[in-house]
Amino acid sequence: MTGIRLIQDSDGNVDLELSGGQMAVGDVTGQNQYLLLYSHKGDWKEHPALGAGIADIANDHDLHHWERLIAKNLEADGLTIETLKLTTDKLTLKARYRK
Repeated sequence: MTGIRLIQDSDGNVDLELSGGQMAVGDVTGQNQYLLLYSHKGDWKEHPALGAGIADIANDHDLHHWERLIAKNLEADGLTIETLKLTTDKLTLKARYRK
């Protein structure tokens, strides 16, 4: 999916990505996946049910719950999941937008 790209600095602050003094436009699939994973329910005014809140996974042993929650959020945004595997130390994710 093409859209306005964002950039994150080393302090975790997010801003518009600029290219030649203009807002950068390009593939935002990975950026959108990241935002859906890290945002919490209620963070998106237009879609308050979106957000997996993956930062809350610490010390939770129900990884299947998290896989279902992640899949639900990605699919709600129009992504088709090709690979989704969550272990105690790694998330493997490959998804693309439906055409």
